[in-house]
Amino acid sequence: MSVVAHLEHVALDPQLELAELTEQARGDGAIVTFIGLARAESRDGDAVDALVLEHHPTLTRQSLEDIAVACAQRFNVSHVRVV
Repeated sequence: MSVVAHLEHVALDPQLELAELTEQARGDGAIVTFIGLARAESRDGDAVDALVLEHHPTLTRQSLEDIAVACAQRFNVSHVRVV
């Protein structure tokens, strides 16, 4: 089992992330992905220019890792990648 969880400070490249996961999961039989997208407008109709996460990097990274490990164990999957 491999669990990868990390924070990015720049825009993600979903194709690169999927390619790396696909390489790790070779022979597993299936890959399930989820990509969240920011809406262009808020519910009030204001333009969304950026998403900002105010956080403590070490604590956030640890929380992501904890969630990813729990997921791998709960669903008995071989690879989890959270970015």
